Order: sequence, then C-alpha cells, then structure tokens
Amino acid sequence: MNNVTLGRWPEGKPLAITFSYDDGHDHDRRLVEIFNRHGIKATFNLNSGFFGRAGYVTADEVATLYAGHEVAVHTFNHPVLVRQPPTLVAQQVMDDRRALEELTGSVVDGMAYPFGDYNDEVIATLKNCGIRYSRTCVEDRSFKPAPADWLAWHPTCHDRHATPELLDAFFNAKPWAAIGRLLYIWGHGFEFERPGGWESIETLCATLKERGGKDVWFATNGEIRDYVTAVRGLRFNAEHSRAVNDSAVPVWVDFNGKTVCVAPCGG
Repeated sequence: MNNVTLGRWPEGKPLAITFSYDDGHDHDRRLVEIFNRHGIKATFNLNSGFFGRAGYVTADEVATLYAGHEVAVHTFNHPVLVRQPPTLVAQQVMDDRRALEELTGSVVDGMAYPFGDYNDEVIATLKNCGIRYSRTCVEDRSFKPAPADWLAWHPTCHDRHATPELLDAFFNAKPWAAIGRLLYIWGHGFEFERPGGWESIETLCATLKERGGKDVWFATNGEIRDYVTAVRGLRFNAEHSRAVNDSAVPVWVDFNGKTVCVAPCGG
C-alpha cells in the first residue's frame, strides 16, 4: 500500500511563518524595512479611508511601500462591523477593496476584522463580497497550518506574546510533529513606539530567520491560504500512486517516505 502524508510547505519545508499588521499607520514604513532586511513577508490590512491623514501612509506610496508583501482589506474607515447593517458592512468592505485594487493593480480578497469583532452575519456578508479569508484577534497559541473556517482565522499570537518559550515550542517539536506547523503573528506598527518596541521586532525577526534556516517558508497570509487550499484539493487514484493538482500552485507531499512535488495541471 502506498503511503501519502500531507503537510509539507513549498520546497518540502516543514515550517511556515506569516505576519499580519493592521491599519496602515506610517510606522509601517519602518516595519516593512525591517521585514525586507530579514527576508520576511507579511500581510498589511489597510483602511483606505485613512490614507493621507496624519499618522497614516499615503495612497501614492501603497504600491511601492508594500511591494513583495500582501495588501488586504481592513474596511474603509474601521467601524465595528457587528454594529453595522449588512449593507454597510458590504459597502465598507467593497469600497476598501476597490481602492486597494486600484492602487496595487492586484486582486485584494484577504482581510482582518477591525477590532477583531465579527459574527455569523458579518461572515455571510464577507462571502458575498468575495473575501476568501479574514483574521481575528483571538490568539489560539497553536501552530495549526489552517483554520476550520478561513473567515475566522485565529493567529498564533500578538507579537508581544512571541516569547522565547513559544518559539522554542514552535522550533523544537520532534521532526514528525513539526511537519506543517505555522507560526502566525499579528499586531500594529504603532505599538513598536513603546520603549524597546522596535528592538523587540528586530530581535524577533533575526531570531526567526536564524533559527528557521532552510526549514521555514516565510509567506503572506494569502499565500498560506492558497497553498493549503491547493493541498486540500489534490485528487488521488485508488492506489494513491498518482495525484492530480487542479490548482495553479505546486505542492509538496511525502510519498512512501520521500518528499515529492505535485505540479499543477498543465505545469
């Protein structure tokens, strides 16, 4: 009998790390520079209604500032969505999508909830708006590779809680248990203005890069979602000796003890 085990990240890596930062404060300029210097990727959830205000990035710099990262929806002007009628929730999301897509020239279909607040009605509205995933503010302290519901995606922790003990738990798992682990960290750029804040994110990025080495895939939230969806969509023959990958993303699996790539159809 053939044995197929899912869980490998791109290039067969066992671990993945992603970051998510909200609001589009002008502190993102320094944060992006830090991420770029360490080769780390992140998703930035932006309120386009705030562009150009004091303390926020401008519309003109969005495409260049966040190049190489992901831009995602955070609504137009950051209301509490559970207190809005569905029509206004849709308007908040779609106005932000349109603005961000015009500025970046890309499809923007990821999101983070303002204040972390959501309910079933909000989730239903987001589905109708074409949003594929949305991050909450609930720390689950786990390293699960994917949520049960992409529209209620709980991060591992806030950046303040990325403690040495948590990083040890992430990196030091036995090899068989480490496969497919994800460290998902979130926060706000302005919070690094606290004493020692910028030093802390510099240290965190350097630590992740050093300890991760060649075993970590640094990805945006959307890239994580796309990859996991592609893995879950693999189709196998009855003998599990052949797989069909209907996505546009190459994926890696363990087949009879060897890590192999399953190329996209036609790829």
